[in-house]
Amino acid sequence: MGKYENLFTFLDDLVVCNSCKWVVKKPSNHSTSLLRYHLKTRHKETMKTVDAITETNKKRKREVVKSNTSTPNKDVTPKKPKLEQNLNIQDALTIWNAEELLTTKAERALMQFICCSTLPISIVESEGLRNFVSVICPRFNIKSRTFYTLSVLNSLYQEYKCKVIDMLSTATSISFTTDYWSSEDNKHSLQSLTAHFVDSSMCPRFAVIAAASIKGRHTADNLKSLWARAMAAFDIDEEKVHLIVRDAASTMRRTTNLLGMKSADCFAHKLQLVRAVNDGLKALGVSEPGDNSIVSRLLKIVKKIRKSAVDKDALLECQNICEIPESSLVKGMEIRWNTMYDMLQRFLDNRKAIELFLVDRADYPQLDTYDWALMKKLVDILKPLAVATKFVQHREYAPISVVIPLYKVILRQLDSSTKCSVKEAIAEGLKRRMEDEGYEETEEFVIATMVDPRFKDSYFDSDKQVVLLKKLEELASQQVMRNVSPASEDIDDDNGNPFLKYSHESPLTSISPTHVSVDAKAKAFAEMEEYLSKEPTFKVDPFEFWRSEDNAAKYPLMKLLAKRYLSAPATSAESGRLFSAAGLVVGDLRRSLSPENLEKLLDELIKHYVMESKEESSQLITDLTPSARMDAAALRLSRISSTRAK
Repeated sequence: MGKYENLFTFLDDLVVCNSCKWVVKKPSNHSTSLLRYHLKTRHKETMKTVDAITETNKKRKREVVKSNTSTPNKDVTPKKPKLEQNLNIQDALTIWNAEELLTTKAERALMQFICCSTLPISIVESEGLRNFVSVICPRFNIKSRTFYTLSVLNSLYQEYKCKVIDMLSTATSISFTTDYWSSEDNKHSLQSLTAHFVDSSMCPRFAVIAAASIKGRHTADNLKSLWARAMAAFDIDEEKVHLIVRDAASTMRRTTNLLGMKSADCFAHKLQLVRAVNDGLKALGVSEPGDNSIVSRLLKIVKKIRKSAVDKDALLECQNICEIPESSLVKGMEIRWNTMYDMLQRFLDNRKAIELFLVDRADYPQLDTYDWALMKKLVDILKPLAVATKFVQHREYAPISVVIPLYKVILRQLDSSTKCSVKEAIAEGLKRRMEDEGYEETEEFVIATMVDPRFKDSYFDSDKQVVLLKKLEELASQQVMRNVSPASEDIDDDNGNPFLKYSHESPLTSISPTHVSVDAKAKAFAEMEEYLSKEPTFKVDPFEFWRSEDNAAKYPLMKLLAKRYLSAPATSAESGRLFSAAGLVVGDLRRSLSPENLEKLLDELIKHYVMESKEESSQLITDLTPSARMDAAALRLSRISSTRAK
């Protein structure tokens, strides 16, 4: 191995140090990291000599490369590119005029670049950008920052707004997610409102309709005004609103009550804020105050490694020695158990490297076999909740129909044969929070679960079918009444027949309401029985199922319900993703950004983040057509749910 051949003896499977006879297994990937680590810790002077030789060789190579590149090359003159089409003199002179279409397109593209790259609009005044444009297109003149702010940004925003309005006007039912956020300097405080709906082709879609600045106190009346203005701006009919998914804050609850709209708590918040998790961890002594608890020691290890570049490099070297993929340790927060889970899991993934790293470091907290066993136990306890939290935040596979099945799956995972006080505490805490909301008695959750072909009525008692049947009967009655047309005869041809005239004027000729009701009930019951008689298909995409022409023809009433009740997501994660973008937009380079322009920049940024096709720059709503393969979290849920809940 080059410079190490005189220092070590290389056998078939072993490497022996010539100085101290240290023996180690030969690395399978021919890596020299292990040899360097040995020299650095046991033979420091030798290591310095090796590094000096390495630096000398590098310097010699640089001099050779420099001498070769300094020789003039006569064949480096660039060839003039050929024009795709011949322009006449008039076109060539006017193509970049201020009013020309190409100039407008370039200005629009520049504004899109600024938005999707989270750059400040002041970038148009930078010498670097102006120099770049002058090289590639000397005749294109970059206008002032004010022009791009007042003209181009407004134009893009209005384009987005018009297309969203057109899209929402075709939706039969619309649900919303909402959240609020404040910047680090507290200069910007935003309320988001994201519309979710299922289009005519049974594809779930969403669109940001507001990232409104909150001025004054965050009261219910204030938030109500913001929501009302946003829905009015996008011409959203209140009768179309199905459900608002929000956090459990009392202000948010009062806001939806003032609007007179149904709402539900974000399920991810319920999972993340289960106080019983922290109580259970304290019962195990995991998060006791002081430096002796396992959590305190892990946090101290992470903090020390992050602060020391030398220790960080040493950990990476240990990972290479142990043939573990390079990764950084994660710092958890005791108030959020999911971050604690991530920290524990990362420690377990890097156990060999961390044990090697801690061998010669007395200033670090030490971890013994009991500590590693405790970490493994905690990860096993928290894993069902972590998997569930990740799953419900998925864009494609987590409408509100997953809430009740996932809740029961979590309880089953926690209800293991081995008694554990932490599991029992978590299960009781989750039960209490779910029962307080009455999810299993709420129509929006019950019907959404039943029209999802992955679950149907598997997670309910048989009496819940009455809720579904009632809704189906209402739809069937409406269809029967629309299809019924009274028998009409031309009165002019009755030849004065008094019996025909009496028949036309008699109320007895109208369709009996009882008859309509009987037909509707029969149709609804037959369709429900046919649908529920088939076993749930856990690996199917619910939107793909209802997109099928065969299923739509078999269960037309069920499809109408699916279009409405599957429009609501299980969490408000989509609004949270908006604020991740807001954190990028609001930075040190945008201290003077106004709330109005922030909203427009966010709308454009989200548009570009969620577009699936970069070529279709006019597509402003995300098409969330699910892929044929479910993601890992969805597959995990499918395996967990393979046995129907009783």
